[in-house]
Amino acid sequence: EIDPAPEAWRLVYADINGLFLLAVAAGYLIPYREPDSRAGRSYLWVMGPLLKGGAAVVFVLDYWMRQSSPGVLLFAASDGALALATLWALRA
Repeated sequence: EIDPAPEAWRLVYADINGLFLLAVAAGYLIPYREPDSRAGRSYLWVMGPLLKGGAAVVFVLDYWMRQSSPGVLLFAASDGALALATLWALRA
């Protein structure tokens, strides 16, 4: 069996994911410091309903189309719940 991703590529993707997570965390400083600012609310719209809602859809599609583990549905449920909670908070 041929390895679809050499070890070096997997490490690069791990580094990129780590950098992405640090950037997301740094971005949350905006709404934390200025929750009612346009930038803070915009960031929450993007990271909440858009990203978390999109991730929930991707997890469900992955389960349905690629027959992945039923465990991904837990991620779909948690991301969907966070998307709805953020949507509710932003609309209030």
